[in-house]
Amino acid sequence: MKLSASCIGWAEAPDDPSVLERLRAHGFSGVDVAPTRLWPDWEGVSVASAREWRRRFADQGFALPAAQSLGYGKDGLALFGAGSDALVAHLRWLAEPLAALGVRALVFGAPALRDPRGVSDPMARAAEVFARVAEVLEPHGLVLAIEPNPPAYGCTFVTTADEGAELVERVGRPGFGLHLDPGGLHLAGVDLEDAFARHGASLAHAHA
Repeated sequence: MKLSASCIGWAEAPDDPSVLERLRAHGFSGVDVAPTRLWPDWEGVSVASAREWRRRFADQGFALPAAQSLGYGKDGLALFGAGSDALVAHLRWLAEPLAALGVRALVFGAPALRDPRGVSDPMARAAEVFARVAEVLEPHGLVLAIEPNPPAYGCTFVTTADEGAELVERVGRPGFGLHLDPGGLHLAGVDLEDAFARHGASLAHAHA
């Protein structure tokens, strides 16, 4: 198991040498990136810039295995309704730069973007949208990983590991997998040992 820390966890620059040195001392070799920490307000996103960021981290011995906060600050994105096309387009736009960073897993939390109210079969509709996303990501070697979020976070769709695994099975593509966060699962009343034992094969990434 390789350890990676999310760069949303510190106020310094994402590649701040003092932060990375402390992480290295505790056995970390990776940083999970939030795109707007590298490109504030989504300005300057490009393959060339991504390669430069990757080099800067690599020079300090760190890989960038995953990305999160994929839609932060972007209006009009949603899993259901009219925003689904915008969501697919946004992830298509991000795919090549994120792949240039060396990212593999794209963690999809965002409980506010997946409100299923008014949708007759949200699981089926979500599977359709995520299949489109997977098709876009697969040529770049990327996997979108659905994160079950608890109701305590305001989430109303995919709140348990079982629901996340069901969605992964429905999509049935290598570009879509499962992400588990023990903190969120605990808040949802999920048995952590059981969840990881039964759904470990579907995992694309995990947080602690």
